Amino acid sequence: MVIDLGLDREPPVARLRDWGRRPAQWRSLALALVAALLLTVTASGPAPAPSLTLTASFGLERRTDFVVIGDRLYVSVASPDRAGPTDHRWLLSAYELPSGRPLWAAPYESSFEQFVDVQQATGMVLVTGLVGGDGISTPTTAVDSATGRVLWTLPTRVAVADDGRTGVIGGLLRPGEPAGHSVRAVDLTTGRDLWKATFPASTTVRPVPNGRAVTVTSGDGGGRAEVRDVRTGAVLASQAVLPPGAGPTLSATVGDSLLLGYQDGKGDRGVAAYATDTLELRWRRVINEDDVRRFSPAARWCARPARSAWRR
Repeated sequence: MVIDLGLDREPPVARLRDWGRRPAQWRSLALALVAALLLTVTASGPAPAPSLTLTASFGLERRTDFVVIGDRLYVSVASPDRAGPTDHRWLLSAYELPSGRPLWAAPYESSFEQFVDVQQATGMVLVTGLVGGDGISTPTTAVDSATGRVLWTLPTRVAVADDGRTGVIGGLLRPGEPAGHSVRAVDLTTGRDLWKATFPASTTVRPVPNGRAVTVTSGDGGGRAEVRDVRTGAVLASQAVLPPGAGPTLSATVGDSLLLGYQDGKGDRGVAAYATDTLELRWRRVINEDDVRRFSPAARWCARPARSAWRR
């Protein structure tokens, strides 16, 4: 299923269906004209683009992952001295692009081979590891993007807001993490708290555009969503968005829309879209268990596999 968050430009199905019913001679003529047009365009088109040029080459170990952010390549690899108290230590290395010049390497805590979780903020990058033990923890390390100096480490994942200076903590920020009853924001320069809010039931938090954050409390706590100033914590909008007894299952932001998946006490599932500034309901639909496994925003569309469908 593809859900359009704006205008629907899908051509009418009937028009496509009618094409297959046209007389064979007309289809043959049309195909011949199309082939001739393609040959003409190809012959008169611009010269082919130059082949790709190799600018840098790296030999990566087996347990390695990497990500490109802007003009930087970040590579995550297990530290060679992982033993004893440093058993959870991995290294994040930064390289300049396109030259491939090494810039720095910084340690961070992780004990699992994983996709590297790196976020860019103002003057720094945040890397989040995955550490096992009695439970799963997700420590986040802030690294100076110019020097590689470790600035601070917090024991949980920090999501970077769009101002680049603030992070939010708490709730369901990674798959498998239980939602807590409190959320908070931190100053990314220091790692210190800016504000904290406590709720009557499990609550998730997500940064949204224009310097805001949205919290969603499970149905046991009223099923309310709040839009807050991400820097001060001031409540800008508040509204009940979940049915009684329902809890959020998935969430994502697509432009200025918050997409929220939920499940109620009967096992019924739904998904709804809200404006991230006012929490105005834009649309809602009931889904079955196999409809939505994850949200993948693509421009102004939100898609799910299986049946083709278009919805505003």
